[in-house]
Amino acid sequence: GDPESNMKRSEIIAYARTLIDTPYVHGGRQPGLALDCAGVVTAISDRFKITYKDVRTYSRIPRGLTLYNSIKPWYIEKPLWPILPGDFGLFYWDAGLKLPQHVVLFTEEGMVHAYQDVKKVVEISTRPSEWMSRMMYLFSFPGAE
Repeated sequence: GDPESNMKRSEIIAYARTLIDTPYVHGGRQPGLALDCAGVVTAISDRFKITYKDVRTYSRIPRGLTLYNSIKPWYIEKPLWPILPGDFGLFYWDAGLKLPQHVVLFTEEGMVHAYQDVKKVVEISTRPSEWMSRMMYLFSFPGAE
């Protein structure tokens, strides 16, 4: 969907950082109260008035391309490189399945995401190779400059 106005990538990251420490809840969509990894993207989309259709029927163990298919119509898919701050990636974790199951927002040098092991939204200052080697898709928010 078309955002009301273009937004700066720095504004996307600044807003994402306000979500840090929000408790992790699978399917969570309440900034400050409950978010999962996809909830970080929907919160940013809401903040900047980006149209999307929220899909929460994904399981923690991925079944097919549900997560990818719910994101693709609404955001701008890009090659995996270059990664710009404010882009977000879809990752697999289970090497046997290799299906997208996790969403990470990229900051200037690191990433913001939420997952069960850390129990909240966190920012890490780097892009560890064990994560980056599992990235399958890269997207931009419509209107991001």
